[in-house]
Amino acid sequence: MVRIGLFAHRDYAARRGLPRTREELAGFALIGPDRAPSDLRLVAALAPALSHQAFALRTDSHPAQFAAVRAGLGIGPVHLALGQRAPGLVRVLPGFLIHGFETWIVMHEDPRRVARIRAVFDHLAGDLARYVAAGEEARPAAPP
Repeated sequence: MVRIGLFAHRDYAARRGLPRTREELAGFALIGPDRAPSDLRLVAALAPALSHQAFALRTDSHPAQFAAVRAGLGIGPVHLALGQRAPGLVRVLPGFLIHGFETWIVMHEDPRRVARIRAVFDHLAGDLARYVAAGEEARPAAPP
């Protein structure tokens, strides 16, 4: 399962500090969704006190959200495995997971017997398994 948590750049944490509870999130610059219904429903379920206007930067592009977090613009959602290895990022509210989603890698049964295709598939499956496992490891947040 690919898990998503909250991260901030260490420079942002040094300037603003970090929330100690979910309730304190509203006092920080948040990076999150703009109009994507599934993302907005997730925010509403996880933090009902946060409104659409609570986000300092709103975009439905997950890569843009990640870039904004890396640039030190605020606190936002990042895959745990990615956030834990990104230079300068710190975990925010380490016990809090935003979401987890199952990820599958599949192929049609006919080409699986072709050695070069099977080799690529096995490589991709192995890398995905390592990526998911990396997100399972806990990494404490840095002090503000």
